Amino acid sequence: MGRVYQRPGREGWYIDYVTLDGRRVRQFGGMVKRLAEAQLYRAEDQKIRGALGLPVEDMQIDELFKKLLEQSKTTNAPSRTARVKHAFDHFRQFLAEHHKSLTRANQFVSNPHVFVEYQQARLEGTAYTGCRKVRRNTCNLEIKTLATWLRRAAEQKLISSNPVKIRALRTIDSRKREAPTIEHVRTIIKATKDSWLHVPVLLAASVGLRRAEVVHLQWSDFDRKRCTLEIRNKPGVFTPKSCGAADIRERTVHLPPTIAKALENARGNDGENDWIVPHPSRDELARRITCDYANLARSIGVPRNASCFHALRHFTVSHWLSLGIPPQVVMAQVGHHSPAILMRYTHVSDDLRRQAALKADGI
Repeated sequence: MGRVYQRPGREGWYIDYVTLDGRRVRQFGGMVKRLAEAQLYRAEDQKIRGALGLPVEDMQIDELFKKLLEQSKTTNAPSRTARVKHAFDHFRQFLAEHHKSLTRANQFVSNPHVFVEYQQARLEGTAYTGCRKVRRNTCNLEIKTLATWLRRAAEQKLISSNPVKIRALRTIDSRKREAPTIEHVRTIIKATKDSWLHVPVLLAASVGLRRAEVVHLQWSDFDRKRCTLEIRNKPGVFTPKSCGAADIRERTVHLPPTIAKALENARGNDGENDWIVPHPSRDELARRITCDYANLARSIGVPRNASCFHALRHFTVSHWLSLGIPPQVVMAQVGHHSPAILMRYTHVSDDLRRQAALKADGI
């Protein structure tokens, strides 16, 4: 028999059981013990069904998506759960109008063409009544969300296999993201000096914090003596994760002394608020950072493909590597889990190429 347990120093509950082929599985079951117990019961039930040669239990599509959405609520931040629900709702409306006969979850497996039709219908704006056309990037994100959660459903034996096997669309209408130059970054920091946007820009440009990390920082995460910030898990509010990794990635970020001093000054101006960047709504604050920063960056001449807030993270990685800081240190600071991800954020400027050519002179 399996068991439900807690791990020291970790939030939530975990399950431990042995599969039919003798493989031991230990995985996260949820923030609530009852949810973990339900997952363990389902795993044991599937094991017994497999031993007896019975078919995998089938369920209604609405029930499947409801289960997956509940799991997303226990493991993801509210903003990410909202995106998952958004993708599920669009797909369910498409099925309700174009494939009324598909009501059971395992019918997906024998009808993988449904996802190809859905992809095309979303692009053309014919997925359901009142549907609008979407860009290829948006369509890819929705299909990726469906593929990820249906893969998890297959791993939990809720369906027999993942039916989403289509390739992502070529995003020919997208622009390659670039990093702003150091002159642009200095101008932006100077322009936001007396603005609420100053602290988010400083943290993103100096230590490469993500927007979600900036939004959910509290003064309890800041240690002035050590000049550090703690990026930690806050169940039901914020879950730090590395690019391409599903597990929680907490880390300690070391701040330059000037940035730590700037944070201390900002705390003196608003010492009663627990959030480092105060705002009544975290989701609304994230949207304001995105819009206000993009407008400011474009107004001072930053190219459009380098004017988003996340481009500051690209700048940080590129700038630190150009200073000769070891890649392992950069990865630890910005929270990347592999060198391949780090290389995506590395942009080589004309000055660096010119310096390399001068060093190679005289062959």
